Amino acid sequence: MGDNFLNLHDRLERSHVNGPGARAVLWLQGCRRGCPGCYNLAAQEEGPRLLATPRALWQWVQGLSGIEGVTLSGGEPLLQAGPLADFLELVRQGSSLSTMLYSGYLLEDIPSLPDGERVLGAVDLLVDGPFEEAQPADDGWRGSLNQRIHCLTARYGPQDLVPRQRLEVILRPDGTVLQTGVTAKRFSAP
Repeated sequence: MGDNFLNLHDRLERSHVNGPGARAVLWLQGCRRGCPGCYNLAAQEEGPRLLATPRALWQWVQGLSGIEGVTLSGGEPLLQAGPLADFLELVRQGSSLSTMLYSGYLLEDIPSLPDGERVLGAVDLLVDGPFEEAQPADDGWRGSLNQRIHCLTARYGPQDLVPRQRLEVILRPDGTVLQTGVTAKRFSAP
């Protein structure tokens, strides 16, 4: 996989549980952490899944209406920091959409990663820290209590960090079901 592509696990045109307001969501493929109880085990494998250029993803986002921003999760998005930064910079330069990033890395460690500063420079909200199954959080946007929510720009403040809804179950046109959101309890079909 070349540096000009993002390897996606999935994408969603509109969500109300992955950050403030209605948001497009991109889940990036690949994670090396192996957190016990991971919410998204299928996104851990690092092999190619759905490859797209940052520009193609930006064009997809531009075709969406009525969204406040874009949320990036995973997997671990920072394993693809170069093309991720390219995408985030396209969003930042080409729109007024907000950006939110979930990462197992701590804010303090991200600047030392290749392209880490570029990523942080184009993110409004960051949820940082690895998922800790023994410390479940039930506040909507954090999976565990050790994770922190950082307002990296003036766009959002503490008053904006109150989720209205915590779980979405979406029936897709192809008949598959997507469950998204961060909840203290795991839900599954009977």
